[in-house]
Amino acid sequence: MAETPAKPLSFACQSCRTSKRRCDGLKPECSTCKDGNKSCIYITEPKKRKRKYWDEQYVKSLENQVQALLANQSKNDVHSLSGTSSGSARDSHPSQEQPASAGQGQRDTSPSQSLQAMEELSVMMWRTNLADGVAIDRDNGPDPISMAMVNQSQAPRYPPHHFPDCCRDHDRMYEIARLFLENINGEHQFTQYRTPDPILEFPEQRTDLVFLHAAILAAGATFEHRPDSHHVSDEFACLCESLVFTCFRTAPSIYIIQGLCILSWRSLALGHDHLGWTFLSMAAGMAVHLRLHVLALDEMATNHVRPSSESVQTFWSFYMTDRTSISILGRNCMLPWRRVNVPPIDDVYQNQEADLGQISFAWQCKLWYTHDQNMDQIFSSSFEGLSLADQVHLLSSIHEGLRVFFKSRDERLVIKAGGVTPKPVLLFHMAYQMAVLVTMPPFLRLFATAKTEKQKISQAMPLVLQSLTSAAACMVRHVQNYCKWYGFKHSNPLLIHHLLSASIVHLMNTTTTSIPFRRYSTRSVRSCVNLLHKLGRHWQLRSEKSIKVIKTLARRWNVESTVLYDNGSELDRLAEDEQAPAFQAPAQDFGESFNFLYEQQSTNEQAQQDIDQQNYFPDMGLGALDYEFLGLSQIFSDFGNGSDLSWDFGG
Repeated sequence: MAETPAKPLSFACQSCRTSKRRCDGLKPECSTCKDGNKSCIYITEPKKRKRKYWDEQYVKSLENQVQALLANQSKNDVHSLSGTSSGSARDSHPSQEQPASAGQGQRDTSPSQSLQAMEELSVMMWRTNLADGVAIDRDNGPDPISMAMVNQSQAPRYPPHHFPDCCRDHDRMYEIARLFLENINGEHQFTQYRTPDPILEFPEQRTDLVFLHAAILAAGATFEHRPDSHHVSDEFACLCESLVFTCFRTAPSIYIIQGLCILSWRSLALGHDHLGWTFLSMAAGMAVHLRLHVLALDEMATNHVRPSSESVQTFWSFYMTDRTSISILGRNCMLPWRRVNVPPIDDVYQNQEADLGQISFAWQCKLWYTHDQNMDQIFSSSFEGLSLADQVHLLSSIHEGLRVFFKSRDERLVIKAGGVTPKPVLLFHMAYQMAVLVTMPPFLRLFATAKTEKQKISQAMPLVLQSLTSAAACMVRHVQNYCKWYGFKHSNPLLIHHLLSASIVHLMNTTTTSIPFRRYSTRSVRSCVNLLHKLGRHWQLRSEKSIKVIKTLARRWNVESTVLYDNGSELDRLAEDEQAPAFQAPAQDFGESFNFLYEQQSTNEQAQQDIDQQNYFPDMGLGALDYEFLGLSQIFSDFGNGSDLSWDFGG
């Protein structure tokens, strides 16, 4: 039997490999090297290959897509089983359908696919994140918000001793959560929770939910009037601070944005402005990362993805918190309105029966979004280059737009005479008055410039001041009614900022030479200070800061006697004497372009139907006011000092 020739081995000796000879692989010396008296060396170590570097972000995006495909595998299996019967019917006659469809596909699919590719590419470029923007179709994977989330099972769990001791008291936690839903969430719509039940599982939850629920408990505890309530609130806030970067790293989601907005609200309410701004900045970063500000870009003909109602509501609650903070702190907004492309808040409540709080919140969102569009023209650099007449015309058109918007409001937001007005309705009207008051710096700049340059002051000036004073008077009246009907115990801390804004207008009016008007303005300022003192029993630091600003301005404007009364009984007596004037300012014909008045009524019957349309500016001899002595140049110089006056109305 002939011997079988030796097969080439994978691991031959070095000598046979070099000369490309057949090697039998015998060790320690192969036959070829032995016959030729050559050194036989075997290389046993594997050859080292140079590792190719891959972009970590690119690899991570591929891993996310693989997870998405695995998650949808079961769904695709169900679809394939359901389509078996219909597919078998088509497969039975392949020759009748396939050629035609194939020919049609060769003719038509190319241009349509190009349009789809261009459309989807434009969306991904707008999202500024191509890797996460690949799976934008729900059939091919989850939405980008869920793509950004990390497996929650990998998130670290914290031992029980890291949580406050009151977590063991489920009844107290339930009560704190109820206070949050009743006094905070109903007015600001941070979450879609309607009952405290989801919080009862705290802290045995995912990391992002632990963060959100700890923020809810931290904010809700500020309304719990127990000896240790502030300590409990601080403990939950500290827990949130210890979790926030872990959540950013392992569990980015809309719940983190909700929790950060709640923490920002709490910090602003307690007077910790730097923390409130920091939390809001972090929420803005997470919102941009999850692309909440461009949710409307998913609404394309080739894409079936629709943003969830929770995502839309989360963005608008962040938007409202952002606008509230810039009104209080006088800083730039986090997300300018020009970069917002989000479905309207009405879409969230369109398919469900919205309560009055949701309706008020939706209209406040529309109010501030419209106001941002208008005020963007004023705070631009081109505004200073306009002539005085053009500036006045632009400001008047903005006020006219606000007036038209106010008239178009939902009829459920109208204040009716003879009854207790619901909280959401009052808050909407306060937001409208604040929208009027935030236009004060541009107006004062115009009039101060006109006076300095010795130009003829515009005939709109008396009516502008009347409109501002009317808005301030209405603001004080709304706050008084709020406190009278609902008390100070669970009052919204935003009332303090509303009172501060109104009191500054009244304080400015105390510099006039008209004695009746100065007396009215003085009583209004003291009424505001009285309310601030009472609100300070529950929001001490925020209230003290506001009163300090009022006293500082009074001293700077030489009207210190306006706020001399610090005695509570004297302030109460003055507040009781403060009544709405029985007369109205005489009508003046300044043309339609200068219609700044706040819903001035024409008949008593109309005023009885809608009491919120009354003009509470007193008839104190408006025409006799000495506007030259009003001191706008000195007053407005203080408004420009943003470092001292953090209450600046402008955004």
